[in-house]
Amino acid sequence: MKQKSSLSEKLRLGQVTIEFIGMFMIMFFVFLIFFYIASSRIGEMHQEKSWELLKSQAGIIKDEITLAAIMQDGYYRVFKVPERLEGINYSIVLLPYNGTNIKRSTLILQYVNFSMDTPYVLSLPDNLKGNVYKGENELRKDNGWICLNVNCT
Repeated sequence: MKQKSSLSEKLRLGQVTIEFIGMFMIMFFVFLIFFYIASSRIGEMHQEKSWELLKSQAGIIKDEITLAAIMQDGYYRVFKVPERLEGINYSIVLLPYNGTNIKRSTLILQYVNFSMDTPYVLSLPDNLKGNVYKGENELRKDNGWICLNVNCT
């Protein structure tokens, strides 16, 4: 009789062990799914923030150029463009209006060597000459032309 109780005791302990391992695995998978969803959302939020920074910087540059466009000849201003946006390198390209294949002056900002490679593109006034650079930029208006880091006279 003692053997039967010992056998049933072992079977019960085995069942408890299997149930524990099963519950542990279920909880582990729930944790993995939760961790995956949370890390994906954090990555999305980081990309959204980076996109907003790029968009904001493009808007600042456009505002400076638009302000020069409505000012009288002789307008002069120096403004700065940051080297990096919160530690992330980016490129700036200004395609000036040329009347043929480029129909509008266009500003393009894009991150360099970053997970988000979509450029942010803005149209600018057509009477724009020069280019925009990281660091200090000289902006002036002469004879109706907006001159960015170039002498228009």
